[in-house]
Amino acid sequence: ARRAAAGGLRVIISTGDNSTGMFTQGTNATALNTGSVTIGDLDLGWFTPSPTFGEYEAAQLGFGVASWGDALSQVVNYGQITTGNGTVGAASRMYAPGYGYTAQLLQNADGVIITGDNSTGALVAGNYSSTLANEGRITVGNDSIVVDITAGSVTLRRDDATATVIEGVLYASNSGI
Repeated sequence: ARRAAAGGLRVIISTGDNSTGMFTQGTNATALNTGSVTIGDLDLGWFTPSPTFGEYEAAQLGFGVASWGDALSQVVNYGQITTGNGTVGAASRMYAPGYGYTAQLLQNADGVIITGDNSTGALVAGNYSSTLANEGRITVGNDSIVVDITAGSVTLRRDDATATVIEGVLYASNSGI
């Protein structure tokens, strides 16, 4: 970490390939970035499931900043997130699809997300609602998605004869560049 001009600490997170910079998970999970997060490329060509590293662990790789919540999930970006090819810059989603309430990704005017090729800049996936409020900048490479926002679910639970359908609500605001 290094000192910011205002006298506070500016946290710098830097990792290599096949990694995640910042990851939160819990009932009400929030990831706040006010510094700089940088990760490399994601290439799971090396991946072979094993007792110590399975699909669950591999699914948590390739995110600059990510938050997976049981009820609420949010990513707040006031800093810079830079990721390589095949990655997701910032992601806020429910831990278990079909459960939970809301996911939101908030980025102020100082927030910047930059990804490589074949990547997604911002991913928001809630159950009842999803919110993306972008006042900053999101830049992606070739063959990439700038924003992927979804809400709602159809879940067939064990011992139920009919599926549970939740019609989610989307809110997207972009006043950034």
